[in-house]
Amino acid sequence: MSMLIGIDTDRPAVPEGAGSVPFALFMEKALYGEKGYYRTLTSQRDYRTSSHVSPAFGHCLASLLVDLWGTIRDRTQFDIVELGAGDLVLAHQVVAWLRHHRPTMLGRGGYRAVDLALRGDAAFDEIASVVADVRRIPFREIVGAILSNELFDALPFHRVGRDGSDLYELHVDACGSVARYVRRPLPVALSRFLESIGVALLDGQIADICPDAEDAYRGACEALKRGFLVTIDYGGRTPDLYGPRRLEGTALAYRSHTVHADLLAEPGRQDITAHVDFDRLEAVGAEAGLITLYRGRQSDLLRGRVREWLNRLEPSRLTPADLFNARHGASELIAPAGLGRMCVLIQTRGIESPPDVLV
Repeated sequence: MSMLIGIDTDRPAVPEGAGSVPFALFMEKALYGEKGYYRTLTSQRDYRTSSHVSPAFGHCLASLLVDLWGTIRDRTQFDIVELGAGDLVLAHQVVAWLRHHRPTMLGRGGYRAVDLALRGDAAFDEIASVVADVRRIPFREIVGAILSNELFDALPFHRVGRDGSDLYELHVDACGSVARYVRRPLPVALSRFLESIGVALLDGQIADICPDAEDAYRGACEALKRGFLVTIDYGGRTPDLYGPRRLEGTALAYRSHTVHADLLAEPGRQDITAHVDFDRLEAVGAEAGLITLYRGRQSDLLRGRVREWLNRLEPSRLTPADLFNARHGASELIAPAGLGRMCVLIQTRGIESPPDVLV
């Protein structure tokens, strides 16, 4: 859930006199505009990512990165680039762990936190805050790791559907102060995108598709010279996201820790997301020459590392309440019905021997 889209902040969610705009543009303005959801403090209160639930998340990812670094023959350079760094909570967790356990690794590179509108103060010298659009990553020849957590699920997506033999795209029309959906003929580009991912919509079905996600992932692949691309997000396989069990799509809105399906309600005051197609991300990576090292659930990837983190807690140095919260938060990261169901994709380029250190 990030702020990495390049936007014109001078226009409202539905520009006056525009008639209607594609849902993707409405979403872009509602989330990333000058008064958009991610531009306000509201977004910090309505959802919690893994890094907000427990510092164990960043510490375990740092441990994973150290193990991945250890598999590289030439260890003279290892940069960490986080896309969608937001409030820098994850950045601080990773750097703090590395400072304590592997300071030599930080000396081989640095931590670059990339986001369109960074919040928070990078208190560590190792964290370089970079304001940029994820679709135009301002780096090339990266040797190290490119990391993202809940980035792709918040990239603006298109809502498309089928009515009989007709394919359409949902636009948003503002009639007075009320936004409503209207149907418009499906653009050729989106029709071709559906064909490219092998999706044939059923009659009455609505699907949420995100060409921007593929473009952003492709940009990350192109920026990586040697190392690892680590992607963590809500999502699944193409057949599951666009099959008969998803006739209304996967899009949801969040406000005040409550989930609902009214995506048009109160633009700028609620979060909007859709599941990420990990089949497509993996395919884009393969087309760019990357090899998949791991694809699975966060629970499976981090279970051993979380248990090790829990075993290192020192009860004598914590109050009973702090000890309970530490254990509960870390356990949430690997809960199968909670954050543990997050999807993880790790791909690599230029690594001669795939590492056996992931689980």
